[in-house]
Amino acid sequence: MTPNDIDASAAGSYRLGDRAVRRMGFGSMRLTVNPETGAAIRVLRRAVELGVDHIDTAAFYRTPGGIIDVGPGPVRYATELIRNALSPYPETLVIATKVGPNRLPDHRWGDMASPALLRRQVEENLRLLGVDTLDLVNLRMVRTGTGTFAERFGALAEMRLRLAWTLHRGEHVLAIPGTGDVAHLEQNIAAGALTLRPEDLTEIDQSV
Repeated sequence: MTPNDIDASAAGSYRLGDRAVRRMGFGSMRLTVNPETGAAIRVLRRAVELGVDHIDTAAFYRTPGGIIDVGPGPVRYATELIRNALSPYPETLVIATKVGPNRLPDHRWGDMASPALLRRQVEENLRLLGVDTLDLVNLRMVRTGTGTFAERFGALAEMRLRLAWTLHRGEHVLAIPGTGDVAHLEQNIAAGALTLRPEDLTEIDQSV
């Protein structure tokens, strides 16, 4: 598959309320890792070119000091990068953000967010995205348990297979892989066109 053949529509669509979005979206958590903001802007614009019409973000996706707390230089917000790259936003684009407990300095999640904190986070999302209303707001819930996401899913194969497996879980499932690299973005979107046989799904299920 060449870059010209890649299209997020290959993964199918799903309805979010009154909006239909493509099941292959883009997650912005890692956008701030590269201190060269032009790279993030290129990735975001390429995602839209490839047919991505929903982006997942949060005001606490920032570097340094954010959810992944990596990267040198001044504070960079994913929401602000989205605004710089895509505003004025395409009418078909849905931006989903989230609010909830913040990450503490020791990397633990804080307690459940208070109403006042939730209001501040909504206002911060509005300001950084440069919008008057938010398309979709998700409430982050802190769940107890052992093992990280990476530990639970580490037995799976390379990323494209993992994304294809995720989409095969059902038409209600949306994928929002994130990256700061255009070539990696194209590989992720191309995964939406992969077809897995029932025996492939069974094998992957057993490895999870």
